[in-house]
Amino acid sequence: MLNRYRDEFDRMKDHSALFLYETVIDREHRRKGCALAAPERLYEEGRVANVDVAALHVFDRDAAAVSLYDRHGFHVERTEPGHVLMAKSL
Repeated sequence: MLNRYRDEFDRMKDHSALFLYETVIDREHRRKGCALAAPERLYEEGRVANVDVAALHVFDRDAAAVSLYDRHGFHVERTEPGHVLMAKSL
């Protein structure tokens, strides 16, 4: 499985990165900016620690999430069946 990501690892080897693994927002708090407020704090900590890149996976069927992260500076690095890898510079 790691061979699938060899190109990505090679591209990132000169960078430090943080990976946003999971964001879960309770239904009553959705559409209020919470999905971006928490990661922004993480990005600030990353910048202080000289991290270059933030990355995350979203399900390809979740167009709202792809659009949300796109509007906030992430770009699509790679797509695979079922998910999209997105990243942004810090």
